[in-house]
Amino acid sequence: MRAAVIPDAQPLWAIVPVASRAGYIRRAAVAMLDELDDLARLLAEETGWPREDVVRSELLPAVRGLHDLADGGPRALAERRLSRRAAALLGRERRLVHAPAGVVALRGPSASPWCEPALETAAGLLAGNAVVLAGVAGPRLRNVFLRAGVPGELVELGAPPDGARVIELPRPGRNAALLVLEGAPREQVVEAARWAARGGHAAQASRLVAVAGALPGLALDGALELVELPDTDSAVRAVADADPVSIWAGDADKARRVALRLPATTTWIGHHGPPRTRVEERLARHLVHRQIALRGPLTAAGDVELQTALAEVRHGRESRRWPALRALVRESWRRR
Repeated sequence: MRAAVIPDAQPLWAIVPVASRAGYIRRAAVAMLDELDDLARLLAEETGWPREDVVRSELLPAVRGLHDLADGGPRALAERRLSRRAAALLGRERRLVHAPAGVVALRGPSASPWCEPALETAAGLLAGNAVVLAGVAGPRLRNVFLRAGVPGELVELGAPPDGARVIELPRPGRNAALLVLEGAPREQVVEAARWAARGGHAAQASRLVAVAGALPGLALDGALELVELPDTDSAVRAVADADPVSIWAGDADKARRVALRLPATTTWIGHHGPPRTRVEERLARHLVHRQIALRGPLTAAGDVELQTALAEVRHGRESRRWPALRALVRESWRRR
């Protein structure tokens, strides 16, 4: 890893408008689809999962997540007024601004061999950071972002450099469970149970808990421990220590009521994994949040000073070089 290059490249990347950075994320999703067959084959060989499971649980969710980040990221990264509008008219207001963390390192091993590393890399880049892949995904993921046009200095492989913000990816585990109630769709439950029993992904389960009579004659071939209990209350207590939990029932309203009774931080209704994270929550891991207080009326000259102050709050004294850097960028585009 060219550790000396990243600090030089990241400030330049941070001044690229958020909407433009989102365009790179969209192109990464297209590049991922272009390589879908090759990626599916290689990941299936590495993980031992069937190719169909790799596509359904890792690659396609990664593509959808990249589009979600590109669509919702600019709004999530916009500065927000914390004070009321009346205070702004009096020249007194408070704003919340988001600054990139600088260099973000993703450290594995990851329970998700592709989806989570891809989405965390995209979130880091969208937030204005450089990203170091420390033991996750490897050169293939980096190449996807390079094909999308992201400068190579912004996505590197190697150990986390000094001063980097380290993000630990979800580790493999078997603490998930499937809760099956009356009227559950049999074929969908069986398919989900087979996938949940495989590999080391974050939704890997160790047991399926069913209300007696919900799935008569069900056999899981030893893939999961099958626990049958007489009623819903007993079944809910049996999965109280599991997280995440998927709930399967013929009555969607009943499934939602049961979900509210579970202590699990993640519950799914009618599907089992992969875990999904809201755009705002994912981006928050890659940002520094700051509040600033503004005083005095905003004139035309004051507005220029305000924008300069906001830039320094977001990015520090490095922002003082930005007018010259922007001029260089504009000049390079004119020469093309």
